[in-house]
Amino acid sequence: MQPTFFATAAAFRSWLEHNHAATAELYVGFHKVESGLGGLTKAEAIDEALCFGWIDGIIHRIDAQSYCHRFTPRRPGSNWSNVNLAHVRRLRLAGKMHPAGLAAHAARKAAKTGIYSFENRKTARLPTAMLRQFKAAKKAWAFF
Repeated sequence: MQPTFFATAAAFRSWLEHNHAATAELYVGFHKVESGLGGLTKAEAIDEALCFGWIDGIIHRIDAQSYCHRFTPRRPGSNWSNVNLAHVRRLRLAGKMHPAGLAAHAARKAAKTGIYSFENRKTARLPTAMLRQFKAAKKAWAFF
């Protein structure tokens, strides 16, 4: 894993324009704010990646002042968070979406959209029989 550091969002976008269709992954390096080194931010990188149908993944620590994210093309049928859908709407309105990003967005499946636990604020309900068992076991009910 050899991270690539980009000075600006435009530099990362240029890399994506030339490589998005032919490269399987890229580790993008980021300097921590307190390092004072600047460069591409994580938010900027995610925006540019979404424009080309790529997504951020695993984070790796490099050293005390930097870390990297693995970016890859989205797999067909991958999960889409509501957060990323909002980013795509914003990027589309700004005219930044590349055809590859629009294709990835169009290929998403409704059943795999907005399914993360933080996006579903429904209150869990126990079946009546299980609730009765919990209440009968006083220690379990107190813990529950």
